[in-house]
Amino acid sequence: MNNRSQMKSRMRAVTSRMVEMKQKQAI
Repeated sequence: MNNRSQMKSRMRAVTSRMVEMKQKQAI
């Protein structure tokens, strides 16, 4: 039951990290 929300939060964290890396590369 909790799996879905956990996956969502994990995906969000990964996405935010990817965005951070992209921003760092851009600068």
